[in-house]
Amino acid sequence: MNHPKTLKNSNYRDTILPHTLQGQETQSEDGEALEKSQAQQINHVPLARPNTLQKTKHHFEAGQGRVGDSKLRNLRFPVIPSPSETGSPVEILWQKYHLIFSSDQAGTGIIAHDNTIDHNIVVVKKLKVQVSSVQRRQLSQILQDNPTNVVRLLDIFTGTFSTRPVYEYLETSLYHVKAASREEITEIELAIISKEVLQGLQYIHNQLGIVYGQLNARNLLLSFYTGDLKLANIADSVLQPTSMSFDDDIRASLQLTREEDVSELCRDFIKMTGKSSVAELLENDFLLKSPGVGRLRVFVCRAMEYAAKFKG
Repeated sequence: MNHPKTLKNSNYRDTILPHTLQGQETQSEDGEALEKSQAQQINHVPLARPNTLQKTKHHFEAGQGRVGDSKLRNLRFPVIPSPSETGSPVEILWQKYHLIFSSDQAGTGIIAHDNTIDHNIVVVKKLKVQVSSVQRRQLSQILQDNPTNVVRLLDIFTGTFSTRPVYEYLETSLYHVKAASREEITEIELAIISKEVLQGLQYIHNQLGIVYGQLNARNLLLSFYTGDLKLANIADSVLQPTSMSFDDDIRASLQLTREEDVSELCRDFIKMTGKSSVAELLENDFLLKSPGVGRLRVFVCRAMEYAAKFKG
């Protein structure tokens, strides 16, 4: 098999325009070997120094979409691969993204960066499932919609025996927030969390017509920069359907708000478990206490510090 062309700097690979749903996996064994080889290198191969932009008179070749100068090629612009540079979905994945290390981001994943000048950080997951035509349409919809309270699905690479979704990277989880700041969490934070979770469930239930089925503190990720709280691993919900119901999702969401010494208003909200739809819960007066997600940024900062100390 002809492997993709690589640059002189072996730590980087040619890049391509964004892929959505790839075709069937060919030569999958070679692709798997490539992925394993990359994983083995992460502990002892240092990251290359980022290239810097320099003025140049060269331009892209007209109508080709490829870089026409070797200096430009090193600037990591996204380009269309030539026919000889294409391969299996796994090979294309690692042409577009560069592996950094393995980590726990709502479950085991690979932290990587894309091969653009911005080096955007992403999380690559792996599911040993095949994708049906219905699931393919659902995933395409998620890629297009980019729902606010669902961790953004950036890419998905589908093969014969496995599927690899690529997500945005978020800094911490609600689990770590609670561990670092349990005593400081008030009803205001509970209202924020409940509102954001219910908005995510509303999209999944109404727009995708599926059950989320994996609602817990570890699967709720938060961004330090925006304060957003998002439901993780949406591809799992699509590709690995659960026997749970919409009501089960709602009950799980309200369990996240169950705290001691809450007000009567909060208790009434919790009692609505199993009696109300997501839309009705979103109209509850308790959620009026939410001032917006920005308030969560302080708790995210504490959680990041807590996680750093815990690892150390």
